[in-house]
Amino acid sequence: MSCFADGRDIRRPEPADRATARGATTDPAEAGLGHDAKGLAACVERAFRTALNAAMEAK
Repeated sequence: MSCFADGRDIRRPEPADRATARGATTDPAEAGLGHDAKGLAACVERAFRTALNAAMEAK
């Protein structure tokens, strides 16, 4: 995570895995941004797999 939607900066980007780690207390962790990033990544992966499967079945 590298910034907030309201424009606040984060001093150093933080990987989602660190932001969702047990006991994490950084701003991104406390804002839940790591969970948002993981959820978005899962949606993108599902869409990619669905499109790939459809392309493979069309052959």
